[in-house]
Amino acid sequence: MWGDATAKMGLSLDEIIVEGRSQASSIDIAEALQVEKGMPIFELDPHELRDRLEALPWVRSAIVERRLPHTLYVRLMERVPVALWQDAEQRTHLVDDRGVVIKEVTTGKSHSFFVVTGKDAPQAVPALIKELDRYPLVKVLVTGASYVSSHQWELILNGRLHIKLPDKDLGRALAKLQEFGASGYFEKSDILSIDVRIPDRAFFYLTQNAAERRKGTMKKKETKAS
Repeated sequence: MWGDATAKMGLSLDEIIVEGRSQASSIDIAEALQVEKGMPIFELDPHELRDRLEALPWVRSAIVERRLPHTLYVRLMERVPVALWQDAEQRTHLVDDRGVVIKEVTTGKSHSFFVVTGKDAPQAVPALIKELDRYPLVKVLVTGASYVSSHQWELILNGRLHIKLPDKDLGRALAKLQEFGASGYFEKSDILSIDVRIPDRAFFYLTQNAAERRKGTMKKKETKAS
C-alpha cells in the first residue's frame, strides 16, 4: 500500500550513487543491495542495506541514505590491506590494518605486502607494523614474519635473514636493528640470523664457512699473542 502510494507520488528509485568503491566488486555490491530503478523509494530500508554491504569482505563500514525524491546514496569505507597471512593449510589471505582477515587471494599474484604466519598473526600484525613504521631501514627489508608465541615475532629480512625479537620492549630491539642496518649488517651474506631478545646484547649466527673462518682467525690471533 505504502509502496503504491509513494510510486504514485513520484517517489521511486531513479538513481543509485555509490562512492568510496575501490576494491569491492561492483557485482558484489549490486547483489548485496538487490535494488532496481523504479522501486518505491520508501520500500528501501537503509539499515538493512547497510548490513548487507558490511557483510562484504572489502567493506569495513557503509552509509546508506534515501535522498528524496529519487536517489539511493551509498558511501563505502573499505578495508586497508597491510599484510598477507598464510594459514596452517598454506592458503594466503589479505589482512587489514585492524587485524581482520579480508579474503583469500590467489597464490602467486603480485602483492607488495610481507607474509605473516602463525595462528594469531592477523590480529597481532597491526601493532607490529605500527612499530616497524618507526624504523624504515628495517621495515623496507621485511619479507616475512612469524608469530611464534604471544607477543613475540621472528622477522625475515631480504627473504633469508632471520631476526628473533623479544616479547616485550619491541621498540628497543628494532632500534638496535636499525643501527645494524645502517652499518651494513643486513647485506652480509655470512650472517644467518640475529637474536636481539636480550636487552643490550645481540647474538649473530653465521654460516658454517663463516664460523670456521672466524674460528681460524681467532686461533691465529691467539698464536701471535702467545
